[in-house]
Amino acid sequence: TGAIQQGAYLYNDILAKSWVVEEDVQTFYLMFDVGNAIGTAVLVAMHTRHSQIGHALLSEHISPFRDAIRDRGLDSANLDAETLRYLFELDGEIMRQALAVAYNNSYLVSAMVLLGMIPLIMLYRKPAAA
Repeated sequence: TGAIQQGAYLYNDILAKSWVVEEDVQTFYLMFDVGNAIGTAVLVAMHTRHSQIGHALLSEHISPFRDAIRDRGLDSANLDAETLRYLFELDGEIMRQALAVAYNNSYLVSAMVLLGMIPLIMLYRKPAAA
């Protein structure tokens, strides 16, 4: 509720300015909310996609022909409870690594977008004095 109250205070402060029209403020907040929703959806979709790609790429290196897998007896057809537990732990570690890479990629993309928006600051100017 604190963020809602802050927004209400900001909204009232902006309307107190004589050069601001109420419809302009409402349009601004509408565009802000739509942009926020789209940006969040894009980042979540990218994070999900990158985590799936990372999991697939890291899983390619797990093979019954690798020494580390063969030494644990995971290449046999007999899967007991200990073997299944190890496979679940291995998949969990692969998923953690894939999520870390996906998080780094998402952070890099959001940083690049924000850096690209810095030149837009130069387009803003103060309103003419009335």
